[in-house]
Amino acid sequence: MSLDFVSVRIQDGRQWTELNDEIKYKVEGSSFNDSAVTWRRTLVESPWISGRFMVHAVKDVVEEQLTIYVYGQDHVDLQDNIDNAIARFSQFSYILEFTLDENRLQFSCETADYSVTRTRELIHNQMAMINFRIPRIPEYDRLVDY
Repeated sequence: MSLDFVSVRIQDGRQWTELNDEIKYKVEGSSFNDSAVTWRRTLVESPWISGRFMVHAVKDVVEEQLTIYVYGQDHVDLQDNIDNAIARFSQFSYILEFTLDENRLQFSCETADYSVTRTRELIHNQMAMINFRIPRIPEYDRLVDY
């Protein structure tokens, strides 16, 4: 069975922006490939007992990687679309939704770090590429559409 539907949406207030509409934005294929959880641990040591012992642990913030291609009808439209994408990911907090077919994941995210790439090949085609590094809370909501 193959993958039929991929959607990445970001919430701005009550409005959702689709980041894989293939008109203004297209999500690069390696986005969301890897996720890693690290733990904030509280450890204790004793001068009389060998080793150390964990007494408490909580998951720390997870960083997701998202790369999108940005398109424009001309260079003014391209810059508008770049600015709009950056503004969405510059919010103090927001919901990012990642959907593969019927499986939807919603992440609570913080302001993302980003870099914009405008190589000659991209700019001649009224395109740019934005790499986002998105910090999110480790737990997420999973919604299944049947």
